[in-house]
Amino acid sequence: MATGEDRLSRLGGLGRRMPLLAAATGLAAANLAALPLTVGFFKDELFFTAAFEAGLLTTALAVAAAALTFAYIGRFWMLLFLGAQRAEVGRSSAMLVAPVAVLAAVAVLAGLVVAPFADLAAAAGTVSHGAPITLAPAYHLDARPANLMAVAAWALGGLLLVARRPVGWVSRSLAAVGERVGPRRIYEAGLHGLSRVSSAVHDREVRDLRTSIAAVLVPAGLLIALAFAATPTAGAYTPGGVSGLDWLIVTLLGLVVVVALVIAWARVRLTVVLALSVVGFALAAVYALVGAPDVALVAVVVETMLTLVFLAALARLPDDVPDRDRGVAVRVRRRRRDVVAGAVAGLAVFATVWGFLSQPAAATVASDHIRLTPAAHGGDVVTVIVADFRGLDTLVEITVLLAAVIGVVALLRRGRLW
Repeated sequence: MATGEDRLSRLGGLGRRMPLLAAATGLAAANLAALPLTVGFFKDELFFTAAFEAGLLTTALAVAAAALTFAYIGRFWMLLFLGAQRAEVGRSSAMLVAPVAVLAAVAVLAGLVVAPFADLAAAAGTVSHGAPITLAPAYHLDARPANLMAVAAWALGGLLLVARRPVGWVSRSLAAVGERVGPRRIYEAGLHGLSRVSSAVHDREVRDLRTSIAAVLVPAGLLIALAFAATPTAGAYTPGGVSGLDWLIVTLLGLVVVVALVIAWARVRLTVVLALSVVGFALAAVYALVGAPDVALVAVVVETMLTLVFLAALARLPDDVPDRDRGVAVRVRRRRRDVVAGAVAGLAVFATVWGFLSQPAAATVASDHIRLTPAAHGGDVVTVIVADFRGLDTLVEITVLLAAVIGVVALLRRGRLW
């Protein structure tokens, strides 16, 4: 089977039969290799300057990257246009040569008259950086670091072109090592390891609906606790009294507490599901009162869909209680574990709702810094962005949720779950 070099060598006659294409391709390659008199020289000048300011390691890596670019671009051109002719080649098409010639002309023109292209790059950089950027690329015949790095890259790249056999041996050796201990092998080993850990945790914890819920709630609660412990809150909130709509919010939160107690003591599945829906709808009302109508609307749709899903799932569960077939010790141990899981999850939810409903300090209110927030009749920046600036996108997201609800209802009416 012919290698890539053999296939390129068979086209070697193109260089002698089409000198214009060979010359234009050479200029385009010189532009990629950042040689002088091409605009590519100035992009490497900026690249080398930034790398030198970042430190010695970044400087060495930048020179190595530029040298490799010089070497593989030079090797491509040499194999394509200087190799031995292996077959007859017909007449070249103008559509083949013209784009390459235009590219070469632009590269040389920009390398000689760089000011317009520098202004264009500065304008683009100003937008990305968010502040004015000034570029003044030019040819400097001195020993500044960028020039020395460029010379080093050309010399190293030329050495890689000349020393074909040692470079080929090193490349093959690196490829062989990469196949054994490279990123792909590490990635595959990591995936297999995570899969084994996941299977072990699943077999250990997820035995029924109770343990499945605990496996989600407990890690989530611990992560929230770590987030609160790592986040400084001193001076972030303004303490105050309860007034106005705050009383209605407190009432709704009290309703949530009562419903949570009902859920803890209820033994009928329908009661549990309906009580859970009351919690979701009450929190949606709280979101609406604190100026987040988008969150409230999504919460209502999601809560409605989850209520239907819970009703469908619980209706298909067996009527008997699994703990009835177990010993007293097992039931007591599970109830203690349920208390711990519920306490962790409950405290995490309380901390989350408390942080959401707390009044931020005056200096950290985002709406004070964005003038369009009051004009859009919103209580916070996120709501204005979601419901006003990207309202159509939000409408599509809610439409998708409604379509999912309709699909679930349609499947349930046909008497199947899949």
